[in-house]
Amino acid sequence: MMRDLAIQKQMDDLVIGTFGRSIYVLDDYSPLRVATAEMLQKESAIFPVRKALEYVPFNPGGDLGTAYFTTPNPPVGATITYNLRDAIRTKAQDRQQRERQAAQRGETPPYPTPEELRAEALKSRRPS
Repeated sequence: MMRDLAIQKQMDDLVIGTFGRSIYVLDDYSPLRVATAEMLQKESAIFPVRKALEYVPFNPGGDLGTAYFTTPNPPVGATITYNLRDAIRTKAQDRQQRERQAAQRGETPPYPTPEELRAEALKSRRPS
């Protein structure tokens, strides 16, 4: 159950506190401020990019509380927020959809060839 909401105005973060003593942070909700229905209906849209801060990460060590944090900070650099109207589908998802459509038509879906299965497996192991 949600207990409290706060907006951190400098970084456009939404902070949510719960009765269970948990805290959730929605980092940079500024794309939600500029999103419009027309923008979301386009094939793709890029939201304004916030200025990236440059700094040198420094960990002095010692008992400064660093051992107690469990969530890493965001990576250094600019974050680009975008919206795709349609999700990017994998080869496996495309095959599964074709199989479902064939089954709905009462047909026996064709079994994928070993080459198709290898291509699906290779694609799923590549980093995005």
